[in-house]
Amino acid sequence: MTNTKEQVLEMIAAKRISADDGEALLAALQGVKRSKWRMLVDPFERLTAMQSGLVAAIAATGGLLLSRWGVRFDGAFDLHLLPGTVSLGSALADEVVALPLPAAALWLAGFAVVRRGRFVDYLGAVGVARLPLLLVGFVAGSMRGVLPVDPVQAARAPSMIVLGLTSVPGIVWTGVLLFNGFKTASGLQRWKGTSFAVGVVVAEIVSKIVLRF
Repeated sequence: MTNTKEQVLEMIAAKRISADDGEALLAALQGVKRSKWRMLVDPFERLTAMQSGLVAAIAATGGLLLSRWGVRFDGAFDLHLLPGTVSLGSALADEVVALPLPAAALWLAGFAVVRRGRFVDYLGAVGVARLPLLLVGFVAGSMRGVLPVDPVQAARAPSMIVLGLTSVPGIVWTGVLLFNGFKTASGLQRWKGTSFAVGVVVAEIVSKIVLRF
């Protein structure tokens, strides 16, 4: 099926509209696509490196604060709820693993294909993508007193249902943000899905090894 952009280009080629009118239509279409709702899943083309870096710093601070609630981000993209608070040393190590390490893995995955891309852009992308996970961590931490410990009770507990309804969209949202951030930072036109998957898998494996030792 021919999309709207292709239809406009065909109209310009057939001289049914002028080139100037065609450019105006394409610009208007681009503006519609980049609506406010679109910003929720792909804000990276509008964010500067400084802005995304600031978001990454906020994400790291949020992770440290949530560790006081027993929320631990023990992996590149992992989150677990512990019975007590996380030690400051572990919380700091978790933030190093959750931000610079995935950014480095994704940067290498993109650089291996296109030989370009700035590390700071990947770092900002990872920081922005962590925001939904922080929301999930906040919900989990606030519910720590009512979440059942027994796995049998947990399967039917209303609190676990609420946590699941929050966690699944949050994880999906993080994945979408991370992919769009990788796509923008790398500028990849081909192999972006494969490169992204390789970067994510490498980041997760290396993060577990680093935190173990």
